[in-house]
Amino acid sequence: MQIISKVSDMKGRLIAYLGGTSVSAYSADLTTEAKRMAADAASQASVMTMPVLHSWTVGDVLALGGFLVVLGRFVFDVFKYFDQRSLQNRETDSDASKDT
Repeated sequence: MQIISKVSDMKGRLIAYLGGTSVSAYSADLTTEAKRMAADAASQASVMTMPVLHSWTVGDVLALGGFLVVLGRFVFDVFKYFDQRSLQNRETDSDASKDT
């Protein structure tokens, strides 16, 4: 049962990491298309195509924010994994020293 749980957890993480990155790449394509459509229909302004900085739109900033959230979660999961491994190693070492 523990193996199924671990496989399910890894599947969820894989979907989260790759899915978030794909959404960011897909969003960039949509932002480019939205910019073109906004130029064609200047009377209909969209919030996503409004410039925030020199060449950055609201859509670009949101896509970057989503990518940073996914990257932060990945870094947290890696840190948590190595921290749990070191904790297990310390517990194993202390149990071995108690037995002697």
